[in-house]
Amino acid sequence: ATEIWFPCPSCDLMVTGRVREGHPHPEKHEVYSYTHCCLLCEQGLGHGDEWSCAGVPSALFRRVMVDGKAQHYLLHDPGEASEKRPVLLFLHGAHTHIYPEFLWGDLRDLVEQNPVARDFIVLCPFGAEGEAIATLSTKRKPDRYYNEVPNIKCFDPDKTWAFFMTALRELENRFDA
Repeated sequence: ATEIWFPCPSCDLMVTGRVREGHPHPEKHEVYSYTHCCLLCEQGLGHGDEWSCAGVPSALFRRVMVDGKAQHYLLHDPGEASEKRPVLLFLHGAHTHIYPEFLWGDLRDLVEQNPVARDFIVLCPFGAEGEAIATLSTKRKPDRYYNEVPNIKCFDPDKTWAFFMTALRELENRFDA
């Protein structure tokens, strides 16, 4: 099975494993690298625009276990480790199950454009196939390589709550340390 996420060997981004699946010409793709966050990074040329990069900042990337399965998420924490803050669970929509790396842009825009949310700890769980809280639909949708793949029906409410509580416990452990 393909890894859900892997570290880019040339930079500090975590890369969605979805770039390694399903391309009809696996030797080379005109946009996505199969081994790095983007083709420019693979070639040692830095980074291009965010649309051609399949990575998210590793400094924000986290993982917890929910019912024995990994759930990955992004964490925005504006405070010091000793400072308690309100927490926001940010559940997102449509396109991030096929392009999970776009969740980073949604989080960035939320905290840049919303001064209230900026001061919250924000938990953004990924809702892509293979993540613990994602429930697959019987409907199918084209992926980044135009293969028909299962759509995500919803975030499972019980598993989402379990994720939220587990992530909160991890945050709490930082304050108790």
